[in-house]
Amino acid sequence: MKKTIFRLPKISVDWEDTAPPNDTPSLPASSPAADAALASNAPQNTQAASPAATNNTPPPQNASPPIAKKRTLLDVLLGTNRPPKPPRTLMARLFGLRIGQFLNLFLWSVVIGGAMKLTNFNPLNPQFNASETAGNVWQQGWSALAWIVKTSWQPALTGAVIIIPIWFTWRILTLPFRR
Repeated sequence: MKKTIFRLPKISVDWEDTAPPNDTPSLPASSPAADAALASNAPQNTQAASPAATNNTPPPQNASPPIAKKRTLLDVLLGTNRPPKPPRTLMARLFGLRIGQFLNLFLWSVVIGGAMKLTNFNPLNPQFNASETAGNVWQQGWSALAWIVKTSWQPALTGAVIIIPIWFTWRILTLPFRR
């Protein structure tokens, strides 16, 4: 029997605010003498010949990429200040479900399937008529609602005697914490 071992990637977080290492050598810290030498080598003509001439200057070789702001421990724990997510593929957007969405879809499928079994509904029956079936479902739905109203108001009223005061007390207690 072949054993498969799954290993989690090693995750390390650098909490220091230091610049990332550069592949290009950096220049020494500038001094007033070095600044004066650079200024003397600059061209004396300060008027540009055309706007296009000023845009053709290549970027300096020692320019480092901008330093990304490090996330603090609090940002990581709270899940704030996250970098943007990469765009998802069409298949991921179409069929990607979180666990709660999957459970919701599954429970609704069970409820609708149970209702179809209880009513002996079979859309593959050659004598299936959609408009007649919709009319029957509508009529049976109203009949079921009338039966619920006639027979369930007494238990509902009995339960409400207990539930409504508890609900109202809970609403009053949580009022300062709601927006």
